[in-house]
Amino acid sequence: MKRGYMDWDKNLLPLSALEKRRQALMEAAAKAGAKAVVIYGDVYSADELSYYVNYTPYWCNSAAVVTEHEVYMVTGHNNRVNPWIHTLTGIEEEKLLASGFKVPARTAQSLKERFPQGGRIGVIGTYVMADLAAALVEQGFELVVMDDIKTELLQTADEPYRETAAKAVGILRHAFEQGGKEYAQGGNSKTVAAEIEYAARKNGAMDIVLYVSHRGKEFGLPVTLEDAKGRWAVYGLMQYLGVWVSLTKTFGIDTNETDSQLEAVAVELVPGAEMPHGTGSVEVTLRHVASDTVSDLNQSVWEIAEGQVLSVEVFDKESGIYCSNMYRITDKGAVVL
Repeated sequence: MKRGYMDWDKNLLPLSALEKRRQALMEAAAKAGAKAVVIYGDVYSADELSYYVNYTPYWCNSAAVVTEHEVYMVTGHNNRVNPWIHTLTGIEEEKLLASGFKVPARTAQSLKERFPQGGRIGVIGTYVMADLAAALVEQGFELVVMDDIKTELLQTADEPYRETAAKAVGILRHAFEQGGKEYAQGGNSKTVAAEIEYAARKNGAMDIVLYVSHRGKEFGLPVTLEDAKGRWAVYGLMQYLGVWVSLTKTFGIDTNETDSQLEAVAVELVPGAEMPHGTGSVEVTLRHVASDTVSDLNQSVWEIAEGQVLSVEVFDKESGIYCSNMYRITDKGAVVL
């Protein structure tokens, strides 16, 4: 699963930004009386790992350990992958403990070596392996679950994250434009998807998957069909330097009017204003966004504040056309992401 990282000496974020995030984490840990924080992630969810060390374990599980004096990782890989992880995270290779399927035991043992007297250890992650928690307890540590601070720490107000996300969105939008050109030249759904993937990868996409729907919300992998000049939707999910973005576009339909309605709503997104509502056949939905996950928990907030990230959806009931976008609220108004 080589993803282009080996040849690119690039970090998702400046190391200073990652260090600032970890510093904020350790300040919260100190208040909880924790000597270290274990950040767990695997193929199911690794938002926290990505946020604090710029790493996502695609095909295994891993843990990052942050103490007052160091940061190191216990990975489910072998040593051959260490140069790749070093390129992504900036963590020295000697601080990358390749452990295969023994991540829980190796993590607990490494902490015991550093804190032989035991003590409190903070644990953060969307969820944490029971085996990891058990291994830490067996080594004499008391666990402090720190997920309650996750939302506070994972903020899209982080400028490097914004810049990376904006570039990722630009890559994916450009790729879909290339797909539109292929469609205009008589391409079918498979060749359009191929053009989108090629354009995205050429401009830096590290992962991209494309699904096509010919009927409602039933999406599947592109297949060769005689559907040139037909109407079908393409959904793209793309990763660029650790940030995931997605875009859906229906080919064979004119969305200009609904796009204009969406732009009109965006004009109303200014600090201090109330949430705009749709008129006539147009239905408007706004949601707050925390990190890169759309939260359905904050729809009751009525006033727009600077620094928020909003997902805006416009649905025209008469035409059946739906359009959406994400915006960051600034003192001068909304900026599309």
